[in-house]
Amino acid sequence: MKRLPIILIFSAVLFSHVCCVQKEKPDSTVTPAITIGGVVDNNISVDAMFSQSVSLTIQSNCDWTAESDVDWVGIAPSSGKAGEFYEASVRVKQRNWSDDRRSGVITVNAGGYNTVISVSQSGYVPRDYGFDDTTNSEDGHPLLLADAGDFDAIRRTVVSTPWLKVIHDYVLRYAEKTLSLQPQEYKLEGIRLLNVSTEALKRLFYLSYAYRFTGDPRFAQRAETELLSLVAFPDWHPPHFLDVAEMMMGVSIAYDWCYPRLSASTKALVEDAIINKGIIPYLDIWEGGVYNWNQVCNGAALYAAICVERNNQALTTRVKDRVLGMIGSAMRGYSPDGAYIEGPGYWCYGTSYNVLLLDALHRRYGSTCGLLEAYPDFLKTTDYADAVITPSFRVFTYSDQAFSAQLSIVPFYVYDLTGNTRYLKMAGKMLGKGMLNFDHCSIGIRRQTRSQFCY
Repeated sequence: MKRLPIILIFSAVLFSHVCCVQKEKPDSTVTPAITIGGVVDNNISVDAMFSQSVSLTIQSNCDWTAESDVDWVGIAPSSGKAGEFYEASVRVKQRNWSDDRRSGVITVNAGGYNTVISVSQSGYVPRDYGFDDTTNSEDGHPLLLADAGDFDAIRRTVVSTPWLKVIHDYVLRYAEKTLSLQPQEYKLEGIRLLNVSTEALKRLFYLSYAYRFTGDPRFAQRAETELLSLVAFPDWHPPHFLDVAEMMMGVSIAYDWCYPRLSASTKALVEDAIINKGIIPYLDIWEGGVYNWNQVCNGAALYAAICVERNNQALTTRVKDRVLGMIGSAMRGYSPDGAYIEGPGYWCYGTSYNVLLLDALHRRYGSTCGLLEAYPDFLKTTDYADAVITPSFRVFTYSDQAFSAQLSIVPFYVYDLTGNTRYLKMAGKMLGKGMLNFDHCSIGIRRQTRSQFCY
């Protein structure tokens, strides 16, 4: 019994020695051979829009290496040992924004013998997704930010403009990431539900954007999952009304943009929640606010009311009247030179919602209902933002402002109204020198009336 461990150890040493001898003196008569499995004729074809991985298998009787001749596609693992079986992944790392199909090869080399895997990626052509935006409307939707006929024109501008592609790509990547996340849960942090509401707004807007600009039903389906989770909340937390406001904005956009894809039962649940968890508390509970609270809550309420107007016209009129009666006290604060009392951070937050509010009025009612005429100094506010942002994109801070500047939709809206490129100088610097093409800053159909740059 005591000899057994010695025998086992000796066996292990002997086995190791034999293995070493075999590796040091391979049979020179072996002809290198490579077997690739999981692909047809060693050809891989992928879509232009969605970065993806294609699985395959590699086995060789010699040690092997693999490399790509283009930077937009790679393979992992990129090497392997003789006789072993490998599950490999060919990963497309970049979308193809051009109109043309592009191609590359991955070369697998074993003992001087090469096997070539051809990889091609289609060009970006919107019709490839089988999605016709001009007819994808139902019951008047979409109403918010863009109508059904706008999306194709916006898409074509985005995919042909490098600095817009950067933003577009980020939105699509985040939407894809959302597909694998758990739906939002009702979870207060202190006195706020705001973290949940803010994330809900981002998810719902990005998913809706991704659906509208690709036609991929996964995004609309996931938006519906998020909507059903949010409308099941006991409330949207009216004690801290910013929570309700951001929830109203996100839910309304998703309801509006994904409307043709939502089930009848989901539409009914969402419309009920918009009214009873959003609009009614806005009318009956929220007492009003100043500056950013005023702008955010009134802007979101207007979006919610327009979204459900078809079956609730009297309610929408009540909301519109209240919005017009309250928003002036915030817009008055930009006088005389466009400055903002709450600092650059809240300027970005509040003024962006104010812009969204004005855009919604113009889109739905044909004008800003006299607001820009009554408060013309509002359009000077981009000068204020430029003045408080340093060359290093830090800010001269006051109030409870963070130190970093934020890119805003406001200068794009002001440019759309005025056509004056100086309002975009700082935005151009923040997006990167040379990236901002003034010819493409307005990606809506009627440049003089509104901005569609609502990322």
